[in-house]
Amino acid sequence: DDNSPSTQMYEALWINGNKEVQEFVDYTFDDHYKRPMPVYLPRAQVLDYVLSRVTRKANIFDDVHFNTAVVSVDYCNDRKVFDVQTRNEITGEISSKTY
Repeated sequence: DDNSPSTQMYEALWINGNKEVQEFVDYTFDDHYKRPMPVYLPRAQVLDYVLSRVTRKANIFDDVHFNTAVVSVDYCNDRKVFDVQTRNEITGEISSKTY
């Protein structure tokens, strides 16, 4: 239930660490929001900032798969890549991808 008291509490949660200790060196909160920001921020603003930073150059979520186990990881010295084999824990399907 999305209206439970605990859900409402977390929607209004403020992060109890100041923004300066959470900032990326190459991308500040002020850079993101284009204005000076208060020292303590609500979690929604921190989440927006972090997601913006980690997806600036590429969408990292293209390679995030839930309910998936890593079966093996092999490094290929000749090609300088990792070959990763995974298993979907729901369907049992085995997949391979090279990074």
